[in-house]
Amino acid sequence: MPYAFLRSTQFFEFVHDLVGWNTDVQGTVRLPSKQIQFVAVDDVVTALTGITTSTGVRRLVEIGGTDVFTIDEAEAADVGASGGMEVCSCVP
Repeated sequence: MPYAFLRSTQFFEFVHDLVGWNTDVQGTVRLPSKQIQFVAVDDVVTALTGITTSTGVRRLVEIGGTDVFTIDEAEAADVGASGGMEVCSCVP
């Protein structure tokens, strides 16, 4: 039976939600300031479409974004792109 697995990093579109879920009532974000390669949902969909239409079997496909960010840098980029004024600073 043919099969394939697609494994991706976190979606860039969910950065704002990720920060919100980990913000306490004082506004402190409790996330590690680790580097991650966020990937766009559209890129994952494109990869998934390619996998499902190919004849390859028994394989693992990994996808990640091209840029390396920390979570707070990604949030700043997301907020800046939306014209917002929020600031995110991750603490351990």
